[in-house]
Amino acid sequence: EEIAEIHAQVVLLKVEHEKEREQWLDEKNRVVRYQKQLQLNYIQMQRKNVTLETEVQQLTLELENRDM
Repeated sequence: EEIAEIHAQVVLLKVEHEKEREQWLDEKNRVVRYQKQLQLNYIQMQRKNVTLETEVQQLTLELENRDM
């Protein structure tokens, strides 16, 4: 009887461990997707920043040339 009880506890622990493992993998995958999205957003911001800096330089040149 004691062996059956211990066996039941071991089975229960295995089930709980597998559930925790699945939950951890799910959370890990969500974090990885979030990080990828952050990277994409950062790249888009960098590109937009370069574009805006170029525009500012062009407008500055136009203003300087107009003032001369």
